[in-house]
Amino acid sequence: MLCLRILIRKKKIDEVEVMALIKKEIAIDAPNQAESLKFLPESVWPSVKGLENIKAFNNLIGNMESEAL
Repeated sequence: MLCLRILIRKKKIDEVEVMALIKKEIAIDAPNQAESLKFLPESVWPSVKGLENIKAFNNLIGNMESEAL
């Protein structure tokens, strides 16, 4: 946590994104999981989808789908 606080103060990372990671952003209305991503447990899917709200992970699902093929 100390490292994150230092990076936030130095404006290296965004505090909103850090809080989203710490609080575990969950997508309430997560769409159905693609067949290529069925290796992920269904209980984890809303959390993975929720990560897309963070700029660094904005295309996470698309990247995972293309890598899974």
